[in-house]
Amino acid sequence: RLPPPLRLRFNVTLTDSNSLVPIFFCNYIETINRKHGKMKRALSIRFILVCVIGVVGLLSVALASSAFVESWKSHQAARNVSAATAVSRQLFETLAAFRSERGTVISFMNAAAASPDEAWKDRVLAPRAAGEKAWAEVQPTLERLAIAGLTPTVRTMRAAHEKVTALRGQMESARLRPGVERDPALLKAWPVAGQGYLDAINTVMGLVDSSLGRSDAVVGTDLTIKRMAWEMRVAIGSLDSRLAIATAAGQAWSPEESRAAAGDFGAARLAWQVLAPIADQAETPAVVAQA
Repeated sequence: RLPPPLRLRFNVTLTDSNSLVPIFFCNYIETINRKHGKMKRALSIRFILVCVIGVVGLLSVALASSAFVESWKSHQAARNVSAATAVSRQLFETLAAFRSERGTVISFMNAAAASPDEAWKDRVLAPRAAGEKAWAEVQPTLERLAIAGLTPTVRTMRAAHEKVTALRGQMESARLRPGVERDPALLKAWPVAGQGYLDAINTVMGLVDSSLGRSDAVVGTDLTIKRMAWEMRVAIGSLDSRLAIATAAGQAWSPEESRAAAGDFGAARLAWQVLAPIADQAETPAVVAQA
């Protein structure tokens, strides 16, 4: 039994008296070709739709992934800023406390008499305890900060802290003796080791603060104010300490001390030249400008 399309077009005639191929076979082939063409067109449209939907899906996934990555980066940056801010504050507390301790010890060691216990406790041991507390708190956070160049500077700072710690016990013993019985080499070692420790803290704090400044312009300006104000305080304090030591010893400055004092004065003046324009800016808070 022939298929319906062939039955409908079944005309048994020969194209040639000598030909054995009927017309109905040609008609059957033509019918199959027409149906195959329609199927190919349907398949082409379906393929295009699948491709379009696939491309849209891929774009959606790519956009979602990009948004997730950006969100993660923002989250990490916020965490880094928070950690760096805490480190900067703790380093500043360590720096301020040790500077007070160092200056007081130098004054006591240059005095002729032994240092009173109560004064030593209030003016040396109290700031030392505060500085060591901040020092201990900052160590775990320092390990988590990803800042270029931080690791070697932290290593230097810790080595300087060990030198200061080793000298503290010797200074404790020396302050109980009269000035003439104190080891002059020890009196010279303490200021040098202390200044090395202060410089190392300043270096680490500068790296941490610079990483904060790159994340936000306002934060960068605030940190500049903080650092310049502190550098001015350090320079003026150093100058005052040199004057106090020379006065207590009844001696004039040596050429080296005179040059160091000139450096302190220049550092204080430079810091003020940076601070003064910032204080005049309209966006600077009134409390900061007045201070």
